Amino acid sequence: MGEELKTKVYKIQLTPLEPYTFGTDQGLSFAGIENSRGKESYYVLSKMVPEQTTIWGMLRYVMLQKANLVESDFGYSDDNKRKKMETLIGKNSFSFASKIEQDFGRLIGISPIFLKDPAEKLYMKNPQNNKSTMEYCPIEMEDAARKSSRGKIHFPKKGEYDAKMGTAQGWIRIEPLMKQEKQERVISMPVEEKLYTAIRKTGTDDAFFKRKAFAMKEGYAFVVYAEVKEEQESVFPEKTVCYMGLKKSAFKFEASLTDKKTIQDVVDDVSNVFKNAGPQWTIAMSDIVLLAEGDQKYGDDFYIISGRKIQNLETQYQSTERGYAKRLKRSKVQYNLLDSGSAFYGTCMLNLDNKNHKKLGYNYLISTKQ
Repeated sequence: MGEELKTKVYKIQLTPLEPYTFGTDQGLSFAGIENSRGKESYYVLSKMVPEQTTIWGMLRYVMLQKANLVESDFGYSDDNKRKKMETLIGKNSFSFASKIEQDFGRLIGISPIFLKDPAEKLYMKNPQNNKSTMEYCPIEMEDAARKSSRGKIHFPKKGEYDAKMGTAQGWIRIEPLMKQEKQERVISMPVEEKLYTAIRKTGTDDAFFKRKAFAMKEGYAFVVYAEVKEEQESVFPEKTVCYMGLKKSAFKFEASLTDKKTIQDVVDDVSNVFKNAGPQWTIAMSDIVLLAEGDQKYGDDFYIISGRKIQNLETQYQSTERGYAKRLKRSKVQYNLLDSGSAFYGTCMLNLDNKNHKKLGYNYLISTKQ
């Protein structure tokens, strides 16, 4: 009999070692992988922060590397090795559309993505209802509800919202007096724009594209917590180099064991910071997955939200095809996300019960209700 599996939570720190590009669904396709629009753009945009799905896929790959289960040609024809892979990371890639709870082997779940500063302080996305640049101070709402196209809701008091300034941006320190760190002070504006050759999906022509990249200031890093089941030996290396994004940018990977029991413990620590921090606002600590295009009942009152679309890119480890591109499958369906930092005055009414989404660090809310 093998050793008893124990549940542990690791802090994973990811420090960019070079400018990186986390592509959007716009534009570029590469060999064998179509984008959703069926066309390409000469200018490739980038997100400043990786998607939860990107972090998830990277962790599964690092786990396979640690266990010496990665084949250089991605050819996994050995049945014994494939069974070991299935035990370690599960049989299939994550799917937004799965109707049943997926099993990912030893990897139980991850937290939303945080930022770490040079003083080792953690930051989360700044709530969009925050009007302060020094601490969390939510927009003040009128006492009485008024009629609107959605029925009676509360509106911000006069002078509480400046349309020219827009909603709050950046990242906020997770501590009782939360000093806001504006986004441009954590992640720089593009530092690299260059032309490089990418293969069109026809595979016959070469075309040039501009790529936007971001560089993170010294001392800052992405942080995510990972909950795993393991024996005495860790499923993660203590230190290594991993690769994410377009052009496979290098990141320093560091895993350290915490005293947390579950990912929910991490979320509760953040939530406790916001307790009694003002009126009854509900804040999206993570991105929120909308179950359907028509799912528009976000909240029962006023809310400030932003969103975007995302597609699944699945790695078919169990396939007998050789070569990386042949093992990738992009979903034809686009899924709608609400951005972390979205804020709901009153109650968020979205259905957030999907266990698969929660495993990837989606659908976490925190409340400031007194």
